[in-house]
Amino acid sequence: IYSNCFEDCTLLSKIELPKSIVTIGEMAFRDCSSLKRIVLPEGLKTIGRYAFWNCGLGEVVLPNSLTIMPDNLFHGCSKLTSLTIPENITQIGSMIFGEYVDRIIDIYCKPTTPPAIYYSTNTSHSAFSTSFRIYVPRASYEAYTQYSDSEKGYFQQNWARYKSQIEPYDF
Repeated sequence: IYSNCFEDCTLLSKIELPKSIVTIGEMAFRDCSSLKRIVLPEGLKTIGRYAFWNCGLGEVVLPNSLTIMPDNLFHGCSKLTSLTIPENITQIGSMIFGEYVDRIIDIYCKPTTPPAIYYSTNTSHSAFSTSFRIYVPRASYEAYTQYSDSEKGYFQQNWARYKSQIEPYDF
């Protein structure tokens, strides 16, 4: 799906993408404010930044075929209440929910190894709000609550920062 392909399709309320889709471009569904449901196919490899900016999505389950969640993926998705992060995710981009998210969102984070959470040195915004509930594999709970690391240019936020929000879960 090309970048900006469905931008401003305000009447689009649901879509099931075919298995042949392997890439969703940047801002592909930007401002699809009525988009409440999207079925992402297993086999989807790449999603561009801001792909679902200002969508009306309530619950999102990302396919296991993804390995990276790009920056600002769900920026402005004010109705999002639940996100399932698949087992194969190794990186979570900067500000995936945008800025100042103050509502409760349940995050089901399935990777057994904590994914790197990146944030830009130009912003102080966290990847996850303090109102989020984060569920991680029971066997990996300790790894998540003690994880801390950094890299040059972009810093990996440490999962230990969210220790009070992380709960063990049986997936």
